[in-house]
Amino acid sequence: MAAGHFTGIFAERDIPAPVGTVFDAPVFATFDLEDPLDTGPAGGKIVVEFSTGAQAADLEPAMPLITVRELDAGFLPTGRTFTGSIEGNTGRFTVRGIFSYPFVELSANGFYFNEIADTLSAAQINLLALADLSDSTTVNINLLTHLERPRVFALIDSGLSFSAAKAQAQGEVLSAFNIAASAIGSSESLDISQAGEGNAILLAISVILQANRSEAQLTELLSTLSSDLRTDGVLNSAATRQKLIDGMEYVKPRRVAIRANILARYAELGAPADVPDFAAYAFALDTAAPSVSSSVPAAGANQEIDAVTLAFSELMEHDTLDSSTVQLLNAHLIVQKQTTTFVLARPAVWDFTQAEPARTV
Repeated sequence: MAAGHFTGIFAERDIPAPVGTVFDAPVFATFDLEDPLDTGPAGGKIVVEFSTGAQAADLEPAMPLITVRELDAGFLPTGRTFTGSIEGNTGRFTVRGIFSYPFVELSANGFYFNEIADTLSAAQINLLALADLSDSTTVNINLLTHLERPRVFALIDSGLSFSAAKAQAQGEVLSAFNIAASAIGSSESLDISQAGEGNAILLAISVILQANRSEAQLTELLSTLSSDLRTDGVLNSAATRQKLIDGMEYVKPRRVAIRANILARYAELGAPADVPDFAAYAFALDTAAPSVSSSVPAAGANQEIDAVTLAFSELMEHDTLDSSTVQLLNAHLIVQKQTTTFVLARPAVWDFTQAEPARTV
């Protein structure tokens, strides 16, 4: 999966699921209300199905991977707990139980597909999610659901309703990645194998967290980040923020390969996928404008030239480099987008000292 999903991909990193992200592979859980029994607030029999994208051969079929714990109106465990284990080679899980309350906490444990390394994880990881079954027919356990969980409980303790706490916690997690809160739906509804803004955001966060980290390092980062956000919803640790920035920088030159890896994984599993373009959200942490690290002729030169070659401090998208984003004084520019060479329409005297390329992602 890809870092962040336990159904589909362990949600991008949760269970050896189809593409995701470490939690790269979302792990999808489907709750179907059947045969209402009026046994409590939920009044129904809930069938939970988890599609993990993992391959049964990589797991012990009898090993419990999914746990569903019922929570009462005060969001305390009722003692009713149901588990499910992988069935066959599809990575599908089924959990059956009768619930008296609609609130549940889900836990997914297993291997996952690392979309950056393009391989299954070497160790298992555990992801959590909170859900209101009266509002959801599908529940995905992913990195977002995992990160927001401690904050949701803190906000509920402060007096907020479940839905209000979920919405606020999600927005605060996104803010830690410098992503503006928007109407993307609940975190447990997101799926990185489908197009859409929310799915792109989940994938972006998943790959930043995974980066080149081991399963142990990823688990540690998730714990540190969620604990930091729990109290006030703000990422206060400069060290943790730097780890997110480091993850972003690692992802930058690999963004095309990441999408290709996920698409190939789903194709291997025989599942359709429309992996969203996540770059803009993954690079939202990059708040520093790139600079020109060198040029030929050298910056400040005063001479007649036919072409200027620029080297930037970071990767740049060619289609964003033109005369509106890069300025050479006293020269008309024609940009050759296949190269880093700027060809002047006529010989000119130039002064690059004031040129400021616009930041691109």
